[in-house]
Amino acid sequence: MAKRLLAIILRIALVFGAFAALQYVIYYPFLVGGGLLVGIFLLLTSDDRPLAYGLLAGSVLFGIFAYLYGTA
Repeated sequence: MAKRLLAIILRIALVFGAFAALQYVIYYPFLVGGGLLVGIFLLLTSDDRPLAYGLLAGSVLFGIFAYLYGTA
């Protein structure tokens, strides 16, 4: 369980970091919406649950962060 949780947290951090870098090129609502769509798609079709959960949670956390503190 702890190994799976660590994998999810790592993926959340990677998604958040990638989106933080991309927000200067792509408007953040598009990043968040795309991340949520891909996360739902992966959740329904893939066996890699930590990736799907990490993408969903990272997208939501980044959306909140960008809305509150974003420079876009």
